[in-house]
Amino acid sequence: MFYSPNVRPGAVTHKMGRTAVIFGFWLLGYALGFLAYIARVPIVSGIQYVLSGASADIVGGMISGLAGSVLMLACLYVWSHSTTPK
Repeated sequence: MFYSPNVRPGAVTHKMGRTAVIFGFWLLGYALGFLAYIARVPIVSGIQYVLSGASADIVGGMISGLAGSVLMLACLYVWSHSTTPK
């Protein structure tokens, strides 16, 4: 065992490979999309009430796209700050 000044003695370190990271983001995106599909109906009806005449499909797509992009951006931000540059 070697000493590294960046790692506490006894700490467990894991290196995630590229495949594991991509799979994790895919799984997270799938789960978020599923939750957005479930929560879509009450949100769409509320927005349709405010914006009368808006199509439910267009409003649902806008909400899902915005929510997915914001959540994935937040996940990438956290992931990029949790890794150290080489």
